[in-house]
Amino acid sequence: MFEVATNGILKTAPINKNLETQKKRTIAYPITPSITGVNRNKNQDQANTPVEKREVPFTIEDLTTAWNDFTKSINDNRGLQNILYNVAYSLENHNCIHVIVVNQILKEEILHIQDRMLDFIGKKLNNNTITMTIDIVENKTANGKFLTREEKYKQMLDKSKSFALLVKKFGLELE
Repeated sequence: MFEVATNGILKTAPINKNLETQKKRTIAYPITPSITGVNRNKNQDQANTPVEKREVPFTIEDLTTAWNDFTKSINDNRGLQNILYNVAYSLENHNCIHVIVVNQILKEEILHIQDRMLDFIGKKLNNNTITMTIDIVENKTANGKFLTREEKYKQMLDKSKSFALLVKKFGLELE
């Protein structure tokens, strides 16, 4: 049997139910409030405080500047930085960022940082009414079929003369 402290109350629990002649062990935990408990109460007080609505209008150029500043601020995750630099987004209804990604994984990555991102951008643009929607648009052709690697490669060659020049110069081809 051993005793476990739960919320300041000691409870006795068997170590092994098959052995009745076990020694008792006591595990003592401090009963003083933890820092997380203090912070939790502080956060609850802040959550109950009404937030002043700031809705300063902004343009897509302002949003792009704030977006890039946020992206630069997350130096600890280069993969996420690359995602944010390359994702397509637009401004809708003067305060809604519409993000377009190509798969569910990218959507989840952006959803994971969405609150932190909106807070950062909102402070930069002096607007705390900004929202974000994220849509998945997969790479399909006009008839709704997915492109194969070869079709994508051919499209890239057709669209970009500099890409075609590099392919020819370095002798690149698909494997």
